[in-house]
Amino acid sequence: MEMQRKEERKKGLSSGSLQSSSPFSPPIRQMSSSMSTPSPSTTQTATSSNFQALAAGGGAKKGMQLGGMGAKSKMSDMLEAIRTEEGISAQAMEEPPVSPPAASGVNAAGVVQPAEQPQVKMGSVHLVLDEKLSATVNRDGGMENLEVKGELLLRAGDAEHAKVQVLLSSKGNWKEDVQFKTHPQVDKGLWSSQHLICPRDHQSKPFPVGQLLPVLKWRFASKDEGQLPFNVTVWPTPAGGQQIDVSAEYEFVAIDKLEQLRNVLISIPLPTSATPKIDHIDGEYSINPKLKCLEWRIPLIDSSNSSGTLEFSVSGEDVATLFPVRVTFSVEDHPFCDVDIATVKMIDGGQEVDGHTRQVQLSTDDYRII
Repeated sequence: MEMQRKEERKKGLSSGSLQSSSPFSPPIRQMSSSMSTPSPSTTQTATSSNFQALAAGGGAKKGMQLGGMGAKSKMSDMLEAIRTEEGISAQAMEEPPVSPPAASGVNAAGVVQPAEQPQVKMGSVHLVLDEKLSATVNRDGGMENLEVKGELLLRAGDAEHAKVQVLLSSKGNWKEDVQFKTHPQVDKGLWSSQHLICPRDHQSKPFPVGQLLPVLKWRFASKDEGQLPFNVTVWPTPAGGQQIDVSAEYEFVAIDKLEQLRNVLISIPLPTSATPKIDHIDGEYSINPKLKCLEWRIPLIDSSNSSGTLEFSVSGEDVATLFPVRVTFSVEDHPFCDVDIATVKMIDGGQEVDGHTRQVQLSTDDYRII
């Protein structure tokens, strides 16, 4: 029987009962290297790989297309014969290759970001205070710039709660020199006089229902290093013999009401692919071979561990190769610029909305030591 099958493949099967007219690319599933005996699934995986190779060969080698459409049909017949023999379904053959998911916390540029926050329960009115912090700090001391961009997003859960007004906290609590900009549909008069976020015409144009709408934006900028709540210092020292000794330190300053940092990550570039020797660390670390850096992680920083150190040695000569150092963290308890929610009330009647929810999202956008 095996000799007969081989002979049929050489001659090609009759195309009268086959409908396929072009090769397919079946999904590729990885096999476990720990398996010693092929299982049905691994057999199908190996066959699918061969099948894909045949399909690719049939379309790429233009010099082999002497028979025109007949050659393509014969190739399709051969592929269909393999599929039938190995028990691979036509549906499985037509599935597109499945791409592996992107690594958690890595953006398109390959920079590690804090983990995404879990979904929160939204009330009848949900308010999000979202801020992004960027800073550039010199390795020898001094800060070139600090910038925090924030926005207030509002989501009305139903038509009734689309007609609300949001009173922000007292201006005296805000950081100085914060610049604001309201949404075009927000009443600028009420904002200027009372710091109220309210639709200009709540009867005909209330807040949209079921979507987060940015109703207010703000920006804070400074060159004062004292405004930075989290400082990182990296001291590389040439030790001779093509070795660099590195001492790194972090310090958390609880500015205003910022009481803790989460998902802290300090990424230090490595001059070579050699594994560094860790002498001391407060926290945990890993080596990222893709980014060629040492990742120093501290899941939570508060008053109990407001400072910490990392000491290691690594092969290399040029200390400049250990920069720029990138820092990421997130804050969930309080906004950086102290722009916060005081009350949420209905416009008509003035009743306070008890079911409103508030969410704070402060994270780093681009914080680096150069």
